[in-house]
Amino acid sequence: METTTIIKETAVKQHMLSNSLIVFMVAMVFANIASQLNLVMLPLYFRHLGADVIQIGIFALPAPPTSSFLWKTISPGAPLYITGVLTLITVIPVWLKFKLDVEDLMRAAQANRD
Repeated sequence: METTTIIKETAVKQHMLSNSLIVFMVAMVFANIASQLNLVMLPLYFRHLGADVIQIGIFALPAPPTSSFLWKTISPGAPLYITGVLTLITVIPVWLKFKLDVEDLMRAAQANRD
């Protein structure tokens, strides 16, 4: 009498998305929600700056065509490089304007103790 053994194959279920991709997608959803929460405060922020939404829009209007022109004529990285250089140049006056001297630091330390 011949005995036959039947081996049952267990199929491993393959997920369509990896765990890291799922975490990334959830983070993007939360980031999108958080960015939408900021839109409510933008008019108040513009008013605090002394600007109007229309003024900001007119200032930002030529940005896409300008960056497209730089992309096509110079290189695809040119708009990014120019933006980075302008940001670094802007950091210097901002640092000098908001730099605290020793008296301001002492006054802040005294206020925090009270």
